[in-house]
Amino acid sequence: MSKSQKYILKLTDDHVFSVSNINPIEGLIELIWNALDADARNITITLTKELQNVKITVADDGDGFSHSDALFRFVHLGKSEKKGQEFTNGGRSMHGSQGSGRIKAFSVARVIEWRVAYKEGGKVYEFMIDGVREKLSEIYISEPETSTQDTSGVIVKLTEIYDKFKEFKGDNFVDKIAKSIAVRFAPYLVCYRDVCITINDKLINYQKFSSGKTTIAIPPIEDNGKTFGAEIEILEWVGNKNRRIWVSDMSGFPLTAISCDRGILLSNNFIIFIKSDYYRVFLDKKKPLLLEIDNLNSDYINNATMKIEEYFRNKNARDGSNQLKKWKENLVYPYSKEPQSNIKKFEMKVFDILAVKSSKNSSILRNASKKNTKAILSSYKHAFSSPSNAPPPSSFDPPSASDASSASISPPTCDSSRSSDPPPTDTHPPSNSTSNTSNVEIL
Repeated sequence: MSKSQKYILKLTDDHVFSVSNINPIEGLIELIWNALDADARNITITLTKELQNVKITVADDGDGFSHSDALFRFVHLGKSEKKGQEFTNGGRSMHGSQGSGRIKAFSVARVIEWRVAYKEGGKVYEFMIDGVREKLSEIYISEPETSTQDTSGVIVKLTEIYDKFKEFKGDNFVDKIAKSIAVRFAPYLVCYRDVCITINDKLINYQKFSSGKTTIAIPPIEDNGKTFGAEIEILEWVGNKNRRIWVSDMSGFPLTAISCDRGILLSNNFIIFIKSDYYRVFLDKKKPLLLEIDNLNSDYINNATMKIEEYFRNKNARDGSNQLKKWKENLVYPYSKEPQSNIKKFEMKVFDILAVKSSKNSSILRNASKKNTKAILSSYKHAFSSPSNAPPPSSFDPPSASDASSASISPPTCDSSRSSDPPPTDTHPPSNSTSNTSNVEIL
């Protein structure tokens, strides 16, 4: 490799340092996003630990970037060639646009080296980039040379990892990092199921973080004498606050996102596809266009959204009823008998709604022991009865620190067959079914 030339970033060390001074997991995640924005299908993360020294390598098979692009990407911090670009060359949604992702990697390690391979004029070229955290305003970039390999991609090596971070300590540090990455990228992996992210030869499995998959039939779309099938696919998340509704083709390839900030949708975590090959008529043969809702048959989209809202309204009512039933069976529900006065009935109804909502949104109540659950619910009831005398919520044992969800990693099988192994299908009863416990709707 040819000798590297020093380039000076167009910002001060203090500013560059502030950009790189973030949580180290975020720095690692930025490197993954860079690979995905370059249309990588396979991203391999290798973490090794010798004594207390951790080394990280992130390798991808994306398009890489040219030598001239490197000067723009690394020297002009805060400017991005992705700015205003909605989609990658391969048609995926673009993530990065701030132009600071590569520098954020210095939150993880003192020394970083990029080996970049890119295609140009039918040939593959490669060059090196390296930098150190103490001199973040200086970056070294070598001249491009003809590569001995025939594929593009980027290999990032991070050495002298900062040992002050708890994320890289302990015997199970790889599992902890795998969990953080899986939670963050699960929605992306659902959308683009040919993408594989592996950590130490084990595949990140987004399905661990899905609590269920539901398919809702909706009427077909008629257009110019043609009939296009349509359906709604709902995947709900555990421990993931991502919320997105996509308009997609029938394969689930996302074309454009629509608003999901309406009413009951805000209290649930999900990724939803309104699917039909009808929407492919708005897709250019090489890359997707930014679609306008008016061109997507807005009445049809609105009706589909109403179906989604109805689904969550019924589901939340069932979940609330089941939670109350469980508390009563475990003898932790604070109302021992049905109240007689209208005021007490109203008080109990409000208690049911807020207690169920608290259980859904708070891990303290959701993961509490039986003893602690009873104490928390009793304190809630006391607060309704006599707000000025309500005991503090801390008057119970601290909950277990164990997380109910853990990283899911399995041997890599990076092919399209992964998409044919969906999370378990929701087999809930019809919304008009009866129950011994009255429904509780969480708004």
